[in-house]
Amino acid sequence: MKKKNDLTQGAMTLTIISFVVKVLSAIYRIPLQNSVGDKGFYIYQQIYPIYGVAQIMALTSLPVFLASVIVEQEDDEQKISVIKSAYLLFSILGVFGFLSLYLGADFIAQGMGDELLQPIIRSVSWFFLLIPSLVILRGVSQANFDLRPTAWSQLMEQLARVSIILIVAASITGDLYHIIGVLMNSSWLAALVALGVLLVFYLDRVDLRNIVNLRRVKRKWQNKTTRQSSSSPNEREHNKWHTIGSLVKRFYHEGSVYLLLAAFLVLLQLVDAFTVYKGLLDNGMSATSAKVVKGYYDRGQPIVQVGVVFATSITTAYMPLLRKWFVERDTDRFNEISLSLLKVCGIFSTFITVGIIIVMPALNQFLFKDRSGTTELRWFALLMLPYGILIACQAIQQGKKQFRPAMLALSVGLLLKLATNRVLTARYGILGSSIGTTLVVSVVAISVLIPVLKTLAKPLKLRNLLWFGVIIVAMSLGSLAIPYVFNVLGIGESRFIAASVLLLQAIIGASIGLILLAKTRWLSQFEWELIPFGSKIYQLFQSENSTER
Repeated sequence: MKKKNDLTQGAMTLTIISFVVKVLSAIYRIPLQNSVGDKGFYIYQQIYPIYGVAQIMALTSLPVFLASVIVEQEDDEQKISVIKSAYLLFSILGVFGFLSLYLGADFIAQGMGDELLQPIIRSVSWFFLLIPSLVILRGVSQANFDLRPTAWSQLMEQLARVSIILIVAASITGDLYHIIGVLMNSSWLAALVALGVLLVFYLDRVDLRNIVNLRRVKRKWQNKTTRQSSSSPNEREHNKWHTIGSLVKRFYHEGSVYLLLAAFLVLLQLVDAFTVYKGLLDNGMSATSAKVVKGYYDRGQPIVQVGVVFATSITTAYMPLLRKWFVERDTDRFNEISLSLLKVCGIFSTFITVGIIIVMPALNQFLFKDRSGTTELRWFALLMLPYGILIACQAIQQGKKQFRPAMLALSVGLLLKLATNRVLTARYGILGSSIGTTLVVSVVAISVLIPVLKTLAKPLKLRNLLWFGVIIVAMSLGSLAIPYVFNVLGIGESRFIAASVLLLQAIIGASIGLILLAKTRWLSQFEWELIPFGSKIYQLFQSENSTER
């Protein structure tokens, strides 16, 4: 019972902290862009996806994979064997990543079209050497159903990294490449902080030591040596390589799936790093102009990252229910929860996407000082809707332990993005990049949604879709009225005015949308309670309905 309570508390802590970390990860880029400008932001965003993929490996995909393998083992000896093999495997991956970046920085920078990025790429490479230790400590703690080390190390790592980035950006002046190179050292410095937090948990908690009690296992092995034949060393060597081989095989089939699912948006950014700037040069822009314009395009990353946090949080809340009904083989309940997840993610992803597109002029000026690239950012923000649906579909398929359909769709999406992005950018500028990215995410989402809907076999009602369209139009008109009134009154377009317009648009649009949605009674009490202040909205309209009756 105590372990179950610890797991529940740890899961809640991890969910809350993950939400805070995702918001921090998006918000810090706004003052960063304000400090270093669009060119400096371009430099940062060229390198960030490399760190982003490595960080997802160390934080989520590989620890989850390792924990799933450890918990399947029957005794401590097998667990120790898996942990040692995993450390060797991840060390090889870490060293390979480090050498590829450090020695191949020239080649990578040339591939991005900007040779001045070489030293910055090398500064990020050191993070890869810390991946094995981070993965082992997080994976082992998760295997012991203790999620708090992962949660708190994640938070402290992000706080350390964001602090270093903002302090460096605000205090150092001069060449932008030098500034970004210095602040990108925050990747491995913050990882050291996370490693320190994990070691504190490891040394402090007995439960963790019980999994990796090397002395106890060593004594067991020593007691068995008297009973082993002369070929025992060869057998042990064979068993060791057999364990490593099976782990490599499972990593290929399962670990790669976890990584691709978690890192899809970051991998799209990595493709942008290799194609957008070069596409702008192909478009006829000078190197200086192309870097600034790429910086305009990169403004969309933090906006989208905040926009999809809601869908991610909702999906996280539904995952235990999906797993519960799948394990209990209650197909009706599983389908019911799946439809609920799709409905909630679809409705609120639409609300958020439409809302951000409408407020984009004021939002762009308020966050980034001017309105450059507003049209392109609107197209880019449109991907939040299909991405919200994609997250929901992935959760449903993961709940049934079906990874391959999503992995295939994501792989095709990445290849499609890689094949078309530079061409679209060269033809239409960053507008082509934005539309292309949204189309790729839409194709992936639709390809995953169709088989999910077939298994659920419950058609959408046309009447509900029409009413939902009316709600979207109403909230859109309410939000659009605010800048129109400001223009009629002749009020200027300062950053303060943009903040005022943004606040009023958000309040009016959200109020209209939520009120009309509540009146339709499409959402249950459980579904309302999943959104901020949703329970209060539900209670308010329940009391009104009772009064009317």
